[in-house]
Amino acid sequence: MIEKSAWFERLSYKPGAGQAAFHASDARIKVACCARRAGKSFCAARDVEPMILLPGTRGWIVGPSYELAEKEFRYIWDDLVIRGPSLGVPKPVHKKYDPRTGDMWLKFPWHSEVRAKSADKPAGLLGEELDWVIMAEAAQINNDVYERYVDATLRVRRGRTIVSTTPQMGSDWVWRYYELGGQSNEVGVESFNWSVLENPNYPPEELDLARALVEKGVMTEESFREQFLGEWVLYTGAVFRLKPKLHVIAPFEIPAGWKRYRGIDFGARDPFCCLWVAQSPIDGTLYVYREYYETGEPSTKSHAERILDYSGDERFDFTVADRSGAQLRIDLAGYGIATIPSDSGHKSREQSRSRIVDFLSINPDTQRAGLYIFESCPNLVRELKLLRWKERTFLEHAKEQTVGDDHAIDPLSYILQRCPRPRPAKRTVVPFNSFAWWKRGLEREKRRERVMGASR
Repeated sequence: MIEKSAWFERLSYKPGAGQAAFHASDARIKVACCARRAGKSFCAARDVEPMILLPGTRGWIVGPSYELAEKEFRYIWDDLVIRGPSLGVPKPVHKKYDPRTGDMWLKFPWHSEVRAKSADKPAGLLGEELDWVIMAEAAQINNDVYERYVDATLRVRRGRTIVSTTPQMGSDWVWRYYELGGQSNEVGVESFNWSVLENPNYPPEELDLARALVEKGVMTEESFREQFLGEWVLYTGAVFRLKPKLHVIAPFEIPAGWKRYRGIDFGARDPFCCLWVAQSPIDGTLYVYREYYETGEPSTKSHAERILDYSGDERFDFTVADRSGAQLRIDLAGYGIATIPSDSGHKSREQSRSRIVDFLSINPDTQRAGLYIFESCPNLVRELKLLRWKERTFLEHAKEQTVGDDHAIDPLSYILQRCPRPRPAKRTVVPFNSFAWWKRGLEREKRRERVMGASR
């Protein structure tokens, strides 16, 4: 096996610091979340080339379309086909490079293969065992393509995955792997991030120009961080501006005298979710302190048993459930969980999302939010982070105009529909100042005279 370092030296390739860390990782799943033009596609292609040089390996480049899978294939083609003979690499026995038709593949004398695939044709992702795969522009690929089709092809050979993408809101599956990989490499997932400056061909003055546009208010700080620094900025197009460092807190024991509520959203194929919420009697602040989030439970009875087990001897002011599941609410009542129906309709959804925004907002006087979420509720946190408006949306607050899961958001909204809004801080009384009052009145009179004079 050729070592990466030896192969890179042969190519005269000198990766930047972030790219070098990416190449050094032995994680089975490597997530490269980087800025546009930061060299992530080039880096991904170079990372798999030593594996291609091993006998009998097979790998795919899977893009949202053939066009978006072409870039990584082109880099491999340039290194192993165009430059190959000068690097001591034998010519491929079969080769095809036609991005227009999607016919892009290589087969070498040592029986290794490389193919470009399109995620919009999932039938073509079945069958073969793989040693490696590059998910190109992964944030634009549907959630189930990797987990339902591609991942299964890697299992037998314990193949490696490179998830290469620019940050994009609403890509639930990529975000989950990116967030997991940022915590540790214990489960075989590691995340990486680098800016455009890792690309030696990128003009530094372009980055300076972008910074100047941010300072002048022409470009948003979020867009700059996302497109130039490669950071996953969750506020771009987000329905809710959840701030994890503020809104997500360590669990504590809920005092006995606090009001408690439960919210339930039904699901069979989709997750069934129940949330437990407590409300402080001091200022009305809400705390989501428990979640039950399950897919595939065989019956409503099983869900009810779990909810009752989690609830213990707690007493609830109300349990509100999705009104569209009338029979399911009757079934829950038979198992000892009485519910009231949620509000319904487009207006209700608009109001409920507005309520979540209200509770998440920060009171400028107290610097506190009206809603906090325990760290033990990861699915609610994830959904609030990732739910976004569809691009080119003109009708806000309609369910069909958002992208992302809302299975935990819905029961939260059912509860907030029935809770009083966060109490505003007491207004500070400013002592009356007669001189300031007289001065403001004089300025108003002068403005009125100027307007009247201009109209004559």
